[in-house]
Amino acid sequence: MGCLFASRAHLESRQLAPGTINLRLGAVRRLAYEAADCGLLSADLAAGVRRVKGVKKLGIRLGNWLTAEQGHALWQAPDRQRLKGKRDRALLALLLACGLRRHEAVALTLDHLQQREERWALLIWSAKETTFERFRFPIGCEPNWTIGSPQGQLIEESCSAGSTK
Repeated sequence: MGCLFASRAHLESRQLAPGTINLRLGAVRRLAYEAADCGLLSADLAAGVRRVKGVKKLGIRLGNWLTAEQGHALWQAPDRQRLKGKRDRALLALLLACGLRRHEAVALTLDHLQQREERWALLIWSAKETTFERFRFPIGCEPNWTIGSPQGQLIEESCSAGSTK
């Protein structure tokens, strides 16, 4: 068990992310459970491995985050007079206002769009959490979907050359 504390301290000294450290500690815990079930490790030692706590996640934002002004400027960039500009503004609105990822926005259909508690929301199935994630539109932003594909997608996926797939 002392060795596991030393291992955790070593991982922290390498300044790895808390999620990475917890992932590695979890693998050791699972190995200890399995070894105890097979009789290769005493129950007391396996219980000691369980007592080693993971690292707290402090909610550090990674990556490059846009300010409100930068997000607004990005949303205003496409030409509103052209159809592609309207599509791009709708996609940017989903990405910025609802916090969607690109693959989530492209996979949307009209069935995902619902009105809940007098506000518009997107309900997307999350297999990781085995529940629906709700992405609410900000107050005053009512969706006006006039673009889409015959398959019911709200926004078509396009390749880097600009043509739709």
